[in-house]
Amino acid sequence: MKPGRLLKFFLITLFLLLAAQSILWAQTPRTLKMARFMAHKENKLILMEFYREDCEYCEKANQEAGQNPQMKQTLAKVMHLPLDVLRDEGGELARQYNVGTTYPVFILVNIDGDVISRWIGYNGPHRFITTLNKALADPITINQRAARFEKNPDYAEALYLAGYNSEIGEYLKAVDYYRRAGQLGEKKKDFSFDIFKNYANAAWKDSIPFDQVLPSADSVLVSGNISGNDKIMAIKILGRLARDKNTTDWLIPYLQKGLDLTRATQTEESIAAYDLFRGDQALYARHDTAGAIVIQQTSLGPDWQKDPEKYFAFARWCLERKIHLDEAETYARQALQRATGDRFRAMIMATIGQICEARGNSDQAEAMYKAAVETDPTTRYFKTLLENIQEE
Repeated sequence: MKPGRLLKFFLITLFLLLAAQSILWAQTPRTLKMARFMAHKENKLILMEFYREDCEYCEKANQEAGQNPQMKQTLAKVMHLPLDVLRDEGGELARQYNVGTTYPVFILVNIDGDVISRWIGYNGPHRFITTLNKALADPITINQRAARFEKNPDYAEALYLAGYNSEIGEYLKAVDYYRRAGQLGEKKKDFSFDIFKNYANAAWKDSIPFDQVLPSADSVLVSGNISGNDKIMAIKILGRLARDKNTTDWLIPYLQKGLDLTRATQTEESIAAYDLFRGDQALYARHDTAGAIVIQQTSLGPDWQKDPEKYFAFARWCLERKIHLDEAETYARQALQRATGDRFRAMIMATIGQICEARGNSDQAEAMYKAAVETDPTTRYFKTLLENIQEE
C-alpha cells in the first residue's frame, strides 16, 4: 500500500474508533472517570448507585428505572453511574464513600467527587424522584452545607447533617447535630433515641467507652415521647454492646427495666424480648447459666429441636454470650445438615467458624470461613471473617 493510502486508511480507522467511543460514552457510564467526563460535558451532577446483584431492592430500583417514565425523566437530570460493590471499582468507591452493607445506596456528587446528598434504600419511584429532586434543588456540597449552617443555624439543615454524619460513621458529629436540631425545632422534637443509637455505634467502634453510652440510654427510657418498642430496642442494643465490650455488669438494671416494659406492652415483639431479658437476667444478675439456657430453649418452642433455624438461633445465642460453646457447635452443625439455601448454609458455616475460633480451634474456624465464602461468594462479611483469621 502506498504511503498516501496508508495514511488515509489510518485516519479513517482512527475516525471510526473515535466515533465508536463517542457512541459508547453517550450511553450509561461504566466508570467514575467516564461519568466525570460526560457530566462535565453535559453540565450535570453524578448520581452513584451502589448495588449488589443479590439485593432485591436494588433489582427493583433497576427495573423501575428502565420502565417508569417519571424515573427516566428524573434520572436524565444527572449522570447515573451504577456501581456493583463486588466488581471493578465499585468496591473501592464503596469504601471511599463509607457505603456500608445496606443497599442500594445513592450518592450525589459533583465532578470533583464531593458529596452533595446521599440516601439508603429504594421505596418506589415517588420516593426516589422526590428525594433526588430535593437534592438537585439545593446542590451544594456537604462541606458547604455545614459552613452555611454555622453561619445561619436551621432545623432542617441540622437534621440533614445529623443523618448524613450518622450514615458515614461520624457518630459523635451526628449526636451534636441531633442535639442542635432539638434546640432549633419549633416543637422541640425528641431525638434522644437517635442520639443513643449514635453513641452506641461510637462505642461499638471504640470511639468512646461503654459507660458514656448510659446517660443517653437513660434519656430514652425516661422520655414520654419515645415508644415502648423503641425503648425495648434500646435495651437490646445496649445488651449487644455490653456483651461485645465485656461490661455486662452495667446491664443488670436495664434488664429489669426491659422486663417491666415488655410486661406492659405485650406485643409479639415484646413477648420475644421478655424471654430474652429474662434469660440474660438469669445469666448476668443471678449467674445461673443453666437456668438461662432453659429459658432460651423454652422460648424457641416445643419443636425447636426439629427446626434448623431454631438450632441456629440457639447456637448464635450461646456464641454471643460465650457460654456452652461445645453444645452450640453441636447444634450449629446439626442445623447445617438440615439447612437449605446457600445464604443460610453459609451463615451457619460462618457461625460454626466463630464458635471454633472462640474455642481456640483456629484451623477449623478458617476451614469453615473458607466453606462459607465458597458457598456464598457474594457476601463480603464471610470474606472479612476469613481475612481476619488469616491475618492473625
